[in-house]
Amino acid sequence: MIVEFAPAKINLTLNVTGRRDDGYHLIESLVVFADFGDLLHLQLSDAPLSLGYEGPFADALAREEPAWETLIRRAVQMTGCSASGGRILVDKHIPVAAGLGGGTADAAAVLRAAQTLSAVSRNTEQLAQIGLALGADVPACVHSEPLIMRGVGEKITRLQDWPDLPAVLVNARVPTETRAVFERYRAEGRPFSAPVFDQVSASSFEEALDVVGAGTNDLIEAAIATAPDAADTLNALSASPGARLVRMSGSGATCFALYETTAAAAAAAETLSSARSEWWVRACVLRGVRAPV
Repeated sequence: MIVEFAPAKINLTLNVTGRRDDGYHLIESLVVFADFGDLLHLQLSDAPLSLGYEGPFADALAREEPAWETLIRRAVQMTGCSASGGRILVDKHIPVAAGLGGGTADAAAVLRAAQTLSAVSRNTEQLAQIGLALGADVPACVHSEPLIMRGVGEKITRLQDWPDLPAVLVNARVPTETRAVFERYRAEGRPFSAPVFDQVSASSFEEALDVVGAGTNDLIEAAIATAPDAADTLNALSASPGARLVRMSGSGATCFALYETTAAAAAAAETLSSARSEWWVRACVLRGVRAPV
């Protein structure tokens, strides 16, 4: 049995910098990972692949089973793992279709787990490049550490210095489709953004806040047009005491606020949960760079 953690992915910034001839958009995104996520229990073997689900978002994932099963089966096969199937149980805590990388985080976790059983030795960078065929966010999720993601997701620059950031995540439980948001963005005809970051480094909350504030999320307007409830979550977070920076993650519709302390984040989450019980609200820590063990 292999147990693999798949942390939630948060795009602190997302600037659209261009578009390839094949239609894929080029981006520059500052990405971090939360201290919560999905937990995958994998028993890989030659038995037919079977999937199980538990946790608060198990039902939502089960409704996506055909596409999710294909993704997971491909992830196992791409590592060259000798097993072709087995049993995978997902303890699902990341909302589905919420801009938090839930499906790609799970695929990346399967890649990491299957790699341990593969006859081919690969480092993290090599495994991340393999994962690109599964989705643009998979390389970043393979790393699951603070980084800058460029291109269509294949160019990864890991940060050498970045602090933990207390945060609150809010989602109105309205799923968004990444493709639909990008199509809306393209229809708006907005000019592409210039790259923002060169070398990124921060050792304190204030330094990190300055870095994040230098970027934006170019998809906010398109996401709100697709899922108007995102505007309500942004407004609610902006009004919460202690919120220092408020933004949407990725293509949405989950939004986040950064706070100076975990206590401030916890208090804000409690207030928001009481006021809007129908929303998903989560206080967490967006993990910084960890010292080598």
